This record gives sequence, C-alpha cells and structure tokens, in this order.
Amino acid sequence: MRRPVRLLISLGAIFLLPRWAAGQNKYEPNSVSIIEAIARGEAREALSSLEAQGAEAEKNAASSPSPQRYWEEASNAYREAARVALNLGQLQKAVALGNKALEMAEKAKNFALQAGAMYQLQQTYRTIGNDAKTREWVARGIETTKQIRDEGRRRYMMGNFLRELGTNLLREGKREEAIQSMSEALQLFEQHLAFLKSQSKPLPNRAQAVTQTQQSIVYTFFRLGIAYQRAGKIDEGISTYEKGLTVIKETGLKTQTEVQIYWGLGDLYLRKKDFPRAMENLQRTLEMAEQLRLAGFIYLASSQLGDLYLQTQKPAEAVPYYKKAIDNIESTRSLLESEEFRSSYFEDKRATYGSMILAHLRTKNPTEAFNYSERARSRAFLDILGSKVQLSRGGTLLEHERALQARISVLQAMMGAQGSDGAEGPRLRQELEGAQKAYADFLTEVRKENISDQRRAVDFEAGPGAARPRGDAARVLRGARGRASMGGGKGPGTVCEHTDQPRRSCRQSRGAEGYGLSNRREREV
Repeated sequence: MRRPVRLLISLGAIFLLPRWAAGQNKYEPNSVSIIEAIARGEAREALSSLEAQGAEAEKNAASSPSPQRYWEEASNAYREAARVALNLGQLQKAVALGNKALEMAEKAKNFALQAGAMYQLQQTYRTIGNDAKTREWVARGIETTKQIRDEGRRRYMMGNFLRELGTNLLREGKREEAIQSMSEALQLFEQHLAFLKSQSKPLPNRAQAVTQTQQSIVYTFFRLGIAYQRAGKIDEGISTYEKGLTVIKETGLKTQTEVQIYWGLGDLYLRKKDFPRAMENLQRTLEMAEQLRLAGFIYLASSQLGDLYLQTQKPAEAVPYYKKAIDNIESTRSLLESEEFRSSYFEDKRATYGSMILAHLRTKNPTEAFNYSERARSRAFLDILGSKVQLSRGGTLLEHERALQARISVLQAMMGAQGSDGAEGPRLRQELEGAQKAYADFLTEVRKENISDQRRAVDFEAGPGAARPRGDAARVLRGARGRASMGGGKGPGTVCEHTDQPRRSCRQSRGAEGYGLSNRREREV
C-alpha cells in the first residue's frame, strides 16, 4: 500500500550510530536515539550532552594526526544538537550548531554528513520563516546528495530532500506538484525499508536503520497530510494522518511526529467545523507538546484552541489560550539575537495578537486589547523604529538613511514600470535586493551603537501605569470596538483592522467563521 509520508525534524534519519559510539553515551548522536530522547521529555539534557560530545570530538581532531574520525563524530553530534535546539525553540543556537555540523562534515569530506547538516539547516530556516535560505539549503542538499556513493544513503537522503522540496512547492502554491514530490519521497522511503528487511545477512545497525526509515515514513505522512489539506482535500488529509498514527501504533515508534499528526487532525476538524473532534485532537496536541517541551506546537495548538473558542462565541475561554501562544512567541523571539531572524520569525505571528485583541474587545476589556496592540507593535517594529528615532536626532545619519530609502523607492518604481518580465527585470531585482540589504545593514549598525538609548526612546511596552489609552490610541480602540461588533454576525469585518498588521496578513471574517488555517500555521509547519 502506498503510504504518504513526512519527515518533520528528523533530519539525520540516514545517519546511523557509528560503531565506535555504541553504548558509550545515553544520548547517542543519531536520529533514533535523539528522537526518542525528545519523546521522553529529555530534550534539554540531550542538548547539553550532544554539545559536549561535539566539542570533545572537535578538540580531539585538533590534536590527532588522523582527525577524519573525530570530524565525523563532531558533525554527527552537532547535527543532532541542532535538531534538539530547534525542538526547544532555540533557533539561533540551532543555526549555529547546524553550521558547525556542516563545517566538520566538509573537513571530513563526507558528502552524507554534509547533506545531513544541510537538511537540518533548511529545517531551522523554515521555522524562522526565511524562505530564501530554506530554498537555498534544499537545492544545495539535493546536489550534495547526488554525490553520496552509498546507494542506500543516497536513496534515503534524496527522499528527505524531495519531501522538503514538496514543502517549498506547497508554499509557492503549487499544490499538485507538492503532492507529487512528497509521494515520490514516500516511495523512496518504502523502497529503502523493503531493502533493509530483505537482506539475508544482518546489516550493521539494521534495527536502527529500520526504525529511522519508519520514522521518516510517518513524518512524510504528516507532510503529505498538510499538502492534501492545502489543496482543499480535507478527507484525504484526515485519511493520511490516520495512516501515520496506524504506523506509530503498529511499530511502537517513539517520535514527536505523533504530536504533529494530532495537530494536523485538529486543524482539519476545525476546518470542517467538527468542534468536538477538533477540541479533542488540539487538546491532546497541547498536552503532549508541553510534556515534550516542543515550543512550536505549544504555540500552534494554543492559538488554534483560542480560534476554536472564538468561533464558538466563547471569547473569555479563548483568552488564556492566546496568552499561552503569545508567551511562547515572545519566549522564542527573545532567544534570537539576529534582527533578521527576529523580524522573519515574528512576521506571521501578528495574527495571534490580532485574535487576542478581538477576544478582549468581545469580552468588553478595551484596556487589555490596547495593551496587546502595543505589545504587537513593539515586537514587530522596535528594531527598525528604534533606529529611526535615533536617526531623527542626527543630521548626517538621517541624510544617509533618506538616501538609502530613496534608492529603494526609485528601484521599486522602475521595476513597477518595467514589469518583472521585462528585459531589465533581473538587473533591477538584483539592485533592489542589494539596496534593501544595505539599508538593513545600516539600521543594524545604528542600533548596535545606540541600543540602550533607543530602547528608552521607543518604549512601546504597556506597563501597569499606562493602562488607560488616550488621544489617538483611544480613537483607534473606539473604531476597533465598532468593527468587532460586526464580527458577531452583523456584517463582514477585518480581524486585524485595529492593529498595525500589513493588509496582506489580515484575515477576513463573517462572524467567527474566518478562523481557519492562518499564515502563522502555514509558516510554522
């Protein structure tokens, strides 16, 4: 039977435990050991152990006349550490560890390990929301995988990247192509599993290889379920998720993908407005995610439970779930040192703040609605606005900032007149990207030099003493309350009209019916 599969964060699935490491550490640097550790709720302990193993192997390589083995050990350890950091929501650390894994693999000239590190990096950048980097690492991973000599490892790793390629196609709106790519990935995994089971002579680490492949099949089921979901094939999506759960139960797998599948079922039942089943699956997702400390799915399940209560006209019950989701957003964001990462991570999360604001307005609590509006603005725009406030005080800096902005505006206007398909389109696009990068770099430097002063100048945080909105803010809330009343069934309303979200990320609603799968969930998974 053909099984649609998805490989979630199971990046190292083709990397079996090296023989030298067997039995030496509770947290062995291979995907089976680490996925099971995460499933036991031991992610933090595993991360600490793996980082130590990687550092020790790297140290040994530096002093060894034959460092090849140690570089491979370090790459395995750092790759699996990156997997754990990603699950814990430590995105900055996950990027750093993924790059370390790739560096060690390149020193070892091991294409399989290089492909594994690239896979983990694309997973992290996908979670951050950096689509360009995600596509780049998938493309590089496919080319690197072609150079793997071992047929089994090449087949397995190609399955991983075909699934992720399908995810990229899905993000581009190419749903049928995405389903095809993920189905091809599933076929490769099933072929690999059949190969492992058909060998008359026991292969080294075959039990682990079988388990890894089964985990990949289950993960691909999850991914394929999402593809069907986005294609509007809800019944096919539900069937695919249920097949994934069947494999988990039949094989006894310990994998965090089970949490993801329950979330997928909850989302689809919410789309069908089967609220009892949606509630059952989302509650189970949240309980398991909290037990396993899976930050991304704590956020997803909480925000959707809030949506469910808002849809069923219970805004007071929605508030604590939105609060949990927002607390998770801000906790994860606080760990990101890069302005680029913070901005891209937060870009699709503003809808959750908009939903919280709407819930407070419907419970006649405009003060809290205002506070969350200010929190959303501070998180989304503090970095850039902080720099601009400082710029307003210095003539030279302000002139430079205006010149950079003018250059961007001119290029955008030229592209608009030329059209993206015109002869000058590629050159203008390249120049525009360069100008936008120069502007971002400029703001970064200004902010580094003036960070403490900027934070005082741009204090959007609404404290206890700033609870009562006045002036323009009060007028905004009065308008928001009027629009929110239309959400009760009197007419169409825009959920985020009273926030500072870009228009493209607003969700239209008639009553509470507009709460389906929002941008935040599409980017997160």
